[in-house]
Amino acid sequence: MYHRSKMNTQLSRIVTLLNVCKVLIALTILFFITILVWGLFLPEVAFTATKGVAHWELNIGMLGSFSFSLLVPFSLLPTSMPYPYMFEVKTAFITYLLSNQLVYTPLLFYVLHLVTTFINHMMESESPFHFEAVAQLKRIAFVVIAYSIFGLFMINLAINIFVTHSLNISLMNLHYVGLLIGLFLLAVYHLFRYGVYLQEDVDTTL
Repeated sequence: MYHRSKMNTQLSRIVTLLNVCKVLIALTILFFITILVWGLFLPEVAFTATKGVAHWELNIGMLGSFSFSLLVPFSLLPTSMPYPYMFEVKTAFITYLLSNQLVYTPLLFYVLHLVTTFINHMMESESPFHFEAVAQLKRIAFVVIAYSIFGLFMINLAINIFVTHSLNISLMNLHYVGLLIGLFLLAVYHLFRYGVYLQEDVDTTL
């Protein structure tokens, strides 16, 4: 009983930490929205693009010496033509920032919701091998895999439509690290699901 209470205390702290993460993400989104709205009213000359080794650095000059930069990989913005004739920097900046927020913000909040639900099920049950808890792992794995495959593709598509006005799809736009994490979570799900079956056998025997 003591160990169970101690575990619930630790899990409650994790839930609290996840809630803090949600607040921080919300504040970050508010900051990006402020940048977007501000950028909409700035002239094209307030935006600059610098070609790096593997990325474009898109910069917006705001108040005084304050500026904000985005790094956009060449797989999204091609380098076949020299700046400034290839794309409008303001359009590229706003499209990339906005599409990133629209694609990844729902992912972050949904995954945090699933993790919180997973932990809550663990706290309510007497064993971590609970069907409802394990089902959350499966959902998290598939969401991460889906976003790893289609997330950058959707951003790439937005840039093709609004910035380059051309079709430039690259396999480099797959998020391979996220894909590996999703596959790992899927493997963990299958291990937990096997644990659920073992737990059910023990409960039936008792």
